[in-house]
Amino acid sequence: MRMVRIMYEPKKWVDCDDPAQKAAGVVHQALSERLSAVAHFLEAATPDARHDPEHVHQLRVATRRAGAALAAFGEFLPRRKAKRIRRTLKQIRQAVGVARDHDVMAGRYSARRDDLAEPIQDWLWARIVDARRAANPAVDEIYRHYAKGEFAELAKHLVAKIRWRCDGDEPAFAALATEQLTSAAGEFFAAAHRRPTRAAGLHKLRIAGKRFRYAIELFAAVSPPLRDEIYPVIEQVQELLGKANDHAVAAERIAAWARQQAEGAARPEGVDKLVRREKKRAAASRRAFLDWWTVERMSAFERQFAQCLPQ
Repeated sequence: MRMVRIMYEPKKWVDCDDPAQKAAGVVHQALSERLSAVAHFLEAATPDARHDPEHVHQLRVATRRAGAALAAFGEFLPRRKAKRIRRTLKQIRQAVGVARDHDVMAGRYSARRDDLAEPIQDWLWARIVDARRAANPAVDEIYRHYAKGEFAELAKHLVAKIRWRCDGDEPAFAALATEQLTSAAGEFFAAAHRRPTRAAGLHKLRIAGKRFRYAIELFAAVSPPLRDEIYPVIEQVQELLGKANDHAVAAERIAAWARQQAEGAARPEGVDKLVRREKKRAAASRRAFLDWWTVERMSAFERQFAQCLPQ
């Protein structure tokens, strides 16, 4: 699949020169940037760009970052408008998520492999291409519905209404950061302390790590070690668990495609071996993570994070 070079680089980190300032100004800036990134990737110039794997990936990441910002800044947002934007982001993310999952598989299996017979490689590639094409209508509908400035207009109206909406004084950005980071980290460390070894538990840990990661991107300005020391560890957690998830998902999809063969059609020779191999690689990836993510490493990392929070 041809890749389109992405010229626009959305901001990962939120700027804040003075964490002691009232939070609303930084909230306005951060949410504007997050929602603008989504609007940008909804304005793909051509059909080829809309379905380019990198463009789809960037749009999905943009929706996740925007969703994380909405969750973190909920006390500054009008409930109804925020709910509508959250619902919209979910629709976009779900539509492009299916396409992205198959793009990942396509990237893994696009090259010929010496360890797989040619017929099974041809069969698998045909299934991936068919599944990716089947995802196109949902992606096209997203672009038709939210492009031409419609999403940008929704975002503009939401951002214009940002203000502190709770009782008591508006918090400083540093105080908001401590609250939100503590919450995200608490979810992550609670999942980590369970020491999951099965796929379902490790998947929950991966999701909690993803939320923690996006929270750090929003609030790292209050403490440089969050960006320099904590974030790289969370990235490593995501990378290792992501590999296990990719293999597990591939095994499930390949097995499902084999079951869906037309009635009377022969089961592709080698498909069972391919499914077993993906399952073994998923299990090996989980073991590699657990060998790295020891109790000692986890405990030290938790202490290190606590020391990074503003006092």
